[in-house]
Amino acid sequence: MNALIRAPFTDKAVGDEYNTIRANTRTRRANYKEEHPIANAAASIGGAVHGGATVNRLAGSTVNVRRLK
Repeated sequence: MNALIRAPFTDKAVGDEYNTIRANTRTRRANYKEEHPIANAAASIGGAVHGGATVNRLAGSTVNVRRLK
């Protein structure tokens, strides 16, 4: 979405703008990982737990709905 919004105001195509935004994001994440390794590890673990819980909740509700029918 950001690339679609920004592209008309730059001299770049949407794909080029997307690649620029993506590269900047990866660079910022790599810098954060180097500067704050403990916080980065904690965030990675928290994200994995949250994502796993969400998937399990959705899968569980799908199974329960099928059992009720």
